[in-house]
Parts: sequence; C-alpha cells; structure tokens
Amino acid sequence: MIGRVLRVSGWLSLVAATVSSAQPAEEAHASADAAPWDDELLTGPHLRPILGARLEALVAAGTNETRNAALRATERSGPFAVELDGHTEGREGLTHHDANGRARVGNANARLEAIGDYNVLEQGALSLTTRSYGARGLLLSKSTRVLGLDHELGLGGGAVELAGDVTDDDPEMEPHGKSLRTLRGKHRYIDAYIHDTIRVIEQLDIRGGFVFEHWKWLTSYHPRHDDNEMAEEIAVPEATEAVLSPRVSAIYRVDDQIALRGDAFRTLRPPTFEEIYAAQVRPEVVSTLELGPRITAGPLEASTAVFWSESASPLVAVRSADGSAALVNADASHATGVDTAASLRATKSWRATVGYTYAHSIITRADAYPELVATQSALVPRHRATAAVTFDEPKLVTLTGAVRYVSRQLYDGAYTVVDALAMRKLAGGVAGYLSVDNIFDRRYVTNATAIDANGIPRTIAIGVRVDSAKF
Repeated sequence: MIGRVLRVSGWLSLVAATVSSAQPAEEAHASADAAPWDDELLTGPHLRPILGARLEALVAAGTNETRNAALRATERSGPFAVELDGHTEGREGLTHHDANGRARVGNANARLEAIGDYNVLEQGALSLTTRSYGARGLLLSKSTRVLGLDHELGLGGGAVELAGDVTDDDPEMEPHGKSLRTLRGKHRYIDAYIHDTIRVIEQLDIRGGFVFEHWKWLTSYHPRHDDNEMAEEIAVPEATEAVLSPRVSAIYRVDDQIALRGDAFRTLRPPTFEEIYAAQVRPEVVSTLELGPRITAGPLEASTAVFWSESASPLVAVRSADGSAALVNADASHATGVDTAASLRATKSWRATVGYTYAHSIITRADAYPELVATQSALVPRHRATAAVTFDEPKLVTLTGAVRYVSRQLYDGAYTVVDALAMRKLAGGVAGYLSVDNIFDRRYVTNATAIDANGIPRTIAIGVRVDSAKF
C-alpha cells in the first residue's frame, strides 16, 4: 500500500504505527529513504519482537557536523519482556532526540503491550516536541473445527495518544518585530478488530473480519507572542473521523514455493502532527485491493502485488502564489500500480535485493481546486526503485552498496542517491564502520509533508557498534 514517507522516527508517524497494528500480523515496511542495510541501530527503531537479554550501542561522527548515538537494552523472562531504546542524531542545522520504551506480557496467542515515546526535533528556529503513550492487546484462539472446517478466531485492539507542540517564526507578525508561533495539540487513535481464519482446503486459507478505527484531534490552539509577551489564542476546529470496515484476505498455496495472496480492506489514514501543523487537513479514508504471488525458491525470495485504491479526502499539494506548496484535502483520488521486491542470496556471503513500485495516482475530484482534476498527485512519485548488494564475511568485512531512485514529486525533479557502508569486527561484539550517504552529493527533497524535508547531503561518518549478543 502506498503511503507518505515520514522522516521523523518514533510514534510521531502515528498513521504508520497504528494502521499497520490494526492488522493481525506485525509487518515492517522499509521506506525508500531508509538506509539499505538491515541494522536498526543504524537505520532507526521499528516495531519488532522483543527477544532475550541484549545490550546494543552505537556512536558515530562525520562530516556536516554529523553525530549519532544509539542505545537499546532488552530483557525477557518467561512471558514478560521489556525494551528501552534511545537515539540522538544531529547534522548541520538539525538535531533529533528520541527515547521510547516497550513492555510486553503474554505469548503468540495472547499478549498485552504498552509503549511510550518522547521525541524532540530542532531545526533553526523551529522546534517540535512530541510525547505519546499507548497500549495494544491481541488474543488468538486455537484451531477449532466447526461445520467440517477449521477456524481460528482473533481479536485485538489498542489506543495511542500523542501530544506535542511546534514553535517557529510567525511570518504574519514579522513586520511588527520578532515573534514566535506555537501550535500545541493532542490527538488520539483507537482501533479494534475481529477476524476468523478458515482453512477451506489444505492449500487455501480465507480470513474475514471487521476493523473499527477512530481518530480525534482533541485540543489545539495557536498562542502568538510579540515583543511585549502578549498572547492571542485562536481556536482550531475540532476534527474527528470513525470508520467501521470489513476486511477479507486469502492465501492459496500452489506448492511449497509459490503462494497467491489477495487482500481487500478499507482503512483510516489520519494526518500526522506535522501535517496538521502545516495545514488543518482532514483524515483520508482509503479502500484498497491487492493481488499477487509470493515465491520462495531456495536462495530466491520474491513478491509482487498489483494494487487498486480509492481515497476519500486525499491529501494533495497545490502551488501557492509565491511558488511554495500548500497541503490541502481534495475530494477523491484513484491509484493503481504494482509493488514488487526480491532478494537473492547467491552464496553464504553474497546477498542482493531489489524493489520497485509503480503508482499511477490521479486526483479524480477536487471541487475547490478544479485545476487538479485528472492530474498525478504531486505527493506520490510514479516510480520508486531500490537495489542493494551486500558482501558479509564476519571474519573479514561487511560491505554494502545501495542505490535508490525516486521520480519527480511535488514540483521537484527526479533523483538518484547512492550509499555505501563498510563494517569490520574489531573484537568480540565490537565492530567499527565507515558509511557514506549520498556519495554523489545529490540535492533533493524527500517529503514535503515532513519538517525535515531536505535529503541528507554527502555525509561521511565513522563509528563503533557494540552488541552483547556477539560477545
């Protein structure tokens, strides 16, 4: 499913975390702007299982005033598991700090998890701080035979609440002297699902159920401060959206190597805190159909999905009179395309991965902006491709080279970025690494809806990584 890439990590990307968590399976989707190597301390935290006792740390520094440090500690005892994660990074003109924790109790069939996160991003006069907390629960039944068919029932739900504030220069007050504008607010996302997985025949499973999603912008105001420290509060209209949707998916196993998958669902895509800060936009409601094969044949793993979607109130970009882009809601849009990925482990040491997404996203209705109708959405690039090759010989060196291509989006030209990483074990669980991001120093915009919209310039960094699991 095609979504907007958010460069600010943690639970600020409320949509990505909550929409995917409404589904029974926890699936991680790497963005086109993520680093090519599968090391979460290098690329940022993702939702994942909490394993046994482990301590990981990373420290790095480089050009463009780059500095990076990360620490993660996990502990597991029977059904109880805890994870603490901290990360700080900076480069010229920007700093980002994030700390989060997770606590989980239960097993694969019944579990409860709580999450908290604190996130700070500073860029020039702009400062963004978010605080969030949430909880999720999951319950899966054992296989039960009813009317001659095997059934597995599942239900779950969760809630996430995020509060934050953004402060930056207020252009409307600039003629009257230096002034800051602050937006403070809080929003909440709640979801619940129930489904039944039926083994129709040995090769065919069908899952059907319902998903309820509710999002609400709870409070917000714009305090404006002038040089005399006077303030004016301006109310922001309350925003809320609720969706109750059926969901049907199926998997047909042709043999041990080929499976055909299909999925039909409707989901709520709330705006992020950054998007509400930029413009008072409404949530989107997206109906999607996905079909495609998944192949596992020895060293080759590949999957392809053809998708079709219809969006109500899609977020789009329009060009303002001064040439800048403004975020607004259109009335409807339609998208078709294909998403494919493959990995090949040619030998024990060599692994190659490729990915390609084609998205033809057309605005079909925009009563307030008729000039947008029948045009490609500026927020969705039509082509996106990635490729990476890794040589991993632990006793010698680990080398990774990667390239990613994104076609024109939001009035900005297409770009191709090449990255590289070299890592060598020093002693025990200690390894040193050298990374080069954006080798050819391509200037580009990654995401117009994020505060940190500009791509990373050429950056060379050297660091040390410690992993207790490898001692």
